[in-house]
Parts: sequence; structure tokens; C-alpha cells
Amino acid sequence: MKYLVLLTLLLPGNHLFSQNYDSVEFKKVQINGIFLGSAKKLILDTMGKPQKITKYDNESNEDSWSEYHYGANIIDILPKGTFRGFNIKTKSLILSYGNLKVKVGDPLDALAKTFPRSFATMKKENSKLFRLRFNRSDNYLIFHTEGGVVRSFETWQEL
Repeated sequence: MKYLVLLTLLLPGNHLFSQNYDSVEFKKVQINGIFLGSAKKLILDTMGKPQKITKYDNESNEDSWSEYHYGANIIDILPKGTFRGFNIKTKSLILSYGNLKVKVGDPLDALAKTFPRSFATMKKENSKLFRLRFNRSDNYLIFHTEGGVVRSFETWQEL
């Protein structure tokens, strides 16, 4: 899935790195009250044991992580036990950033109002991807949309 997103983002016309996007702070993004960068123990204490764990090793850049599967949702954990990302596809998990709360099925209105530059770029590109850049990085929080509604959201890291 991550490779599909990468290919989609790099196709002509998407210009991921050349557009203007609003920024968010990585460690202020939460899923069901768990901040990115938190310890794996907090995820297990809050969400319970995952149904499945898939481990990945990318030898080309020495990147490793595990995907904790909770139904259709995935939580990414680094080998040192740090919550580094997610791919959320159901309404059961809620993203929070400050006062903003978003779940699958919500209209784009709150995102558009909170992050107008990202919304304008999405409209200009005629895209279904609403992107927020993590401060000072080439990593993103991406909301997949259709018909003005959030269909899924995930973190995307430059590998």
C-alpha cells in the first residue's frame, strides 16, 4: 500500500514537493489519544493486542518497522518501540490535532477551514488527496477523499 501511495504521489501532475501545504507538528498528531512518537506500550495498553503483526526491513536504506493490524487499520511501530505512523480506513479510530478531530466518513469542511492552504492546493490540482506536511520534513499526513468526504488517512514518510 505504501508503494502505491508513493507511485500515486510521484506521477506527473501531482508535484508533491513543489506545492504549498499547511504544516503540522508530528508529535501533536494523535490517534485515539495516542500521540505519534509515543511508546508501543501505550498503544498496546490503549488498543489491545493487534490481530496481526507484519515486520518490514528495507535493506536499501536500513529502514525497519512493524505494522500492527487492528482490523483494516494499521499502526506503524519502529524497532525501538516508537509509534511512527498509521493507515486508518475505518471510523473506529479518530485523528486529533489540537481541537480538530477527524474520522473516516467526516466531511472535508473542518480540514478545509483549519488548513486552507492545503485545501486550495488540493482544489488547484483537482486531487482527491488532502496533504499536510510534517514540519521541516518531506513527510506527510494524507487524507484520501471522495465526494468531499474523508475515506481514509495515513502518514507517508520519505524512505
